[in-house]
Amino acid sequence: MRTSLQPSELQFNVDMDKIRTRLAEEIALKWNELNIHYAVVNGLSEYPHKIGRDLDIVVNKNEVQKVLQIIEEVGKANGFLNFKRWSYFGLYQSVLAKVEGNKLISLPIDLLCTDYVWRSKFINLTNPDEILSSTLCYKGPFKESEYGKYLKNIIRPFLCGDIKRFQDKYKTPIKIPASIFSQKLVSLFGNRGLKTIQRVLGSQYDYIAKNISSIKWNLQMLYFLKHPFKFVRSAYRILFTRIMLLIKNRPIYIAVLAEDNNIYYHLKPLSQWLLNGFLAVDITKITPDFFSKNIVLCNSFKSKLYHLWRNWIKDNHIPISEVRVIIRLYITSVDNSKLIKKISKIKKTLQSNAVIVLTANKILFFFSDTNGKEIRFDELHLTKSNKEEFVYLIGSSIISHLPQIIR
Repeated sequence: MRTSLQPSELQFNVDMDKIRTRLAEEIALKWNELNIHYAVVNGLSEYPHKIGRDLDIVVNKNEVQKVLQIIEEVGKANGFLNFKRWSYFGLYQSVLAKVEGNKLISLPIDLLCTDYVWRSKFINLTNPDEILSSTLCYKGPFKESEYGKYLKNIIRPFLCGDIKRFQDKYKTPIKIPASIFSQKLVSLFGNRGLKTIQRVLGSQYDYIAKNISSIKWNLQMLYFLKHPFKFVRSAYRILFTRIMLLIKNRPIYIAVLAEDNNIYYHLKPLSQWLLNGFLAVDITKITPDFFSKNIVLCNSFKSKLYHLWRNWIKDNHIPISEVRVIIRLYITSVDNSKLIKKISKIKKTLQSNAVIVLTANKILFFFSDTNGKEIRFDELHLTKSNKEEFVYLIGSSIISHLPQIIR
C-alpha cells in the first residue's frame, strides 16, 4: 500500500504532531475514496497544526469493520501497529502506535457507532443517524459535523457535570448557536429546560461550578417527565454497561519480578510514557512480606485467592476511555533456570497476561493471549548503553504485544 509519509519524517527527532496529522489525513482520504459515511465530532480544534489527543468519529455500526480495516492498513503501511477493542460504553476503540527511540507516537480513534455512547447519565442525547444526517463540512480531508461537535463537546459534558473544559478550552459564557440546537434541547427537556441551559451556559464559570449539581439533576428530571420510557431504558443500559465493562473490558495484568527494591521508582515514568499511547497504567508494589522470597511458594492457595480478589474486585475498575494496564511489581529472588520452567504456573497463579523478569544483566518477557496461550518469549541482554533505558524497553515490548493481549 502506498503511503504519503516520507522516510525522513520517521527519524528520532521528527515532529510528532506532523506525523500524527499526516497519518490521520491519510486515513480520512481513504475513507473518502471508499465513500464511507462518517463525521468527526472531536479532535480537529487545532487542525491543521495538530490532531487532538484522539479523534472521535461517528460512523454507522454496519461500516465499523471496514473503517477499522482501513485504519489498520494505513497504520501498517506507515510502520504503526494497531490494537483495538469493542468497549461496552458503545464504541469501538482503535489505537495506532509506533515506538521511535524513546518516543511513543500514537493516534487513538474512537468510533461512536451506537446511540448509548451519547448517553448523558439517564438522557439519551442523540444517535449516529442524526449526526450523520446533519450538515457536514470539510476541514482538510475530514468530514466534520458542527452539530455533533456541539452536542459532544458542550451539551453532553454539561449534562454529565464535566465542566472543567468550560474554564479553558470552551470558555463561558457560551451562546447556543442556532435554531437547530434550540429545537433539539426543546425536544429533550421542553422550553423550561432550554431556558435553564441558555441561562446557565450564558453565565460565568464560577456560577456554573457552584450550581451544576442541582442544575444537572433538574434537567434529568425534566427529561424523565418528557421521555419516561427512554429514561427507564437508559437506566437499564447504565446497569448493563457497568456489568459488561467489569466483565469484558477488564485491565491487562502484567507481573514484574525483580530483586532490586528500587525498581519501583525506575518504573514510575512508564505510566506517563504509556499514557501517550492511550494506556492508563497503574503500578503497584507488592510488599516482600506477602510472599516468601522463594518464588515457588507463590503457588499457594493464599496467593491464588489474593490475586483473584485483586483482579476481579480491587483493581477491576471501570475504564474512563483509556485501556487500563495494571503492573504489579514483586520483589523476590530471581533464578532464571527455575523461572523459565515454572513461568506458566507463575502466570496462572499471579493472574497475569504477561510476566517480566528483571535480573542484573537481562530482561525476560513472557506474554500470553487473552485465552492464556503463550504467544512469545523474549530475552534481552542489558548492556551499559541500554541499562538506563530499560523502562522504555519494557514499554516497547508491552506496546508490541498489545494486539494479541488486548481485551
